Amino acid sequence: MHPLDRQLKVDRTYTKYEIITELKREIEMRAKLYPAWCATGRIQLATAADRIHLLALALADLQELYQEQAEPPAEPQQIALFPIEPVSQFRSYQ
Repeated sequence: MHPLDRQLKVDRTYTKYEIITELKREIEMRAKLYPAWCATGRIQLATAADRIHLLALALADLQELYQEQAEPPAEPQQIALFPIEPVSQFRSYQ
């Protein structure tokens, strides 16, 4: 086992939303980087297009699979521990 493998090991479960968001981010990053890489000969245009297309297909499959479960987590709502309006300790008998 490579020493970095132990350091990079993540011991947590990811939500479906996090997985889909990360896949979208990866597709966007590659779409930005690959044109320059193709221009310098680092990667062939057909290979770059295939890789982006494969990631897009994987994203579509995951989104279909996780339709309802891939929503962003709900924003936490702050609740008041005490009433917003002050409550009078004495009753008014007028």
